[in-house]
Amino acid sequence: MKPAEQHIVDLLAASGVKVVVWTLPAELNERPVGEPFTHDDLLDFHAMLHDDGALSAALAAITRHA
Repeated sequence: MKPAEQHIVDLLAASGVKVVVWTLPAELNERPVGEPFTHDDLLDFHAMLHDDGALSAALAAITRHA
C-alpha cells in the first residue's frame, strides 16, 4: 500500500469510492519488556497446551491476577 496524493483521493471520492482514514495502533510503538521469546519457550508452551493439569494451573493463575 502506498499513500495517494490529495488530487487522486479527490477524484476517487468524487466517483463514489469511500474514503477511510486510519492510523496505526499505538501498541506498535510499545517495546516489549523482558527476555525475547525463544524456540524453547515455544516448545514448552506447546507441551503445556497438551498437559491438562499444567494448562488448568496456568489459566487459574491468570484469572487470579485479573
